[in-house]
Amino acid sequence: MSTCCLFLMLLSMLIKMGVEPVLFRESHQHFFSQFSKYIEYFLFASTYNMPVQKSDVLTIPGEGEWKITPVAWTQSLKEFREDYLCIEFTNTRADEPEKTGFLYVSQEFLDKFKSSKIERTDTGFKLTVDNDYVYGQQKGNNYRFLVYHDKRRSILQHRFVEGNLAAISKRATEITTKLGYGDARVTSQMLAGFIGEKLRDFERD
Repeated sequence: MSTCCLFLMLLSMLIKMGVEPVLFRESHQHFFSQFSKYIEYFLFASTYNMPVQKSDVLTIPGEGEWKITPVAWTQSLKEFREDYLCIEFTNTRADEPEKTGFLYVSQEFLDKFKSSKIERTDTGFKLTVDNDYVYGQQKGNNYRFLVYHDKRRSILQHRFVEGNLAAISKRATEITTKLGYGDARVTSQMLAGFIGEKLRDFERD
C-alpha cells in the first residue's frame, strides 16, 4: 500500500474518531509530506539495495529546504547536543535505484560546506561524495545517509533518526497514539536497523 493511501486512511480514521479538523488546516500538506518522507525512508528499506557511493554526484535543493535537526549523543561520559542541517539529496548515477536520501551537515561545518563542498546549479546545488563524508545505513546496505561533520564525534547512527523524529511536528506522536500504536512502536521499527551501529568512513571501506 502506498504512503499516500496510508495517510488518507489515517485522516479518515481520525475524523471518525472525532478529532477536530483544525489539526489539519494549518500546514497539513507540509506535515504529511515531511512525515511520509521519513516514514517511507526508514521503514521500507527492503525495496532498495544500492546505496550512495564515493564519487557519486548528488543534487540538493536551495537552502530554504534545509531543515534544522537536533542530534544528541554521549561521548567520553558527557552529553552533547548540536544542530545539523538535514538536506534531501538526489543521486544522479544512472544505475542507482535508491535515488534519494538524506545528508546531515553540522551547524559549525556549514560555512565550510557551502564554500568548498557544493556548486550552485539552476535549481540548487550539486556535490561529489568524497572521503570527507561519513555514512550510516540500514542493515543490508539499504538507505544509506551521509554526514558531514567533525569525524572525531562518536555518534551512533540512530541518533540522526531520533533527530528527524524530533524535528517533525509533534503531531506525529499524537496521530500514532490515537491509532493505538503510540510512538514507541513506530520509533522502534525505525530504529531497529540502526541502534548500536557507528557511522562508517569511506576511507576505510
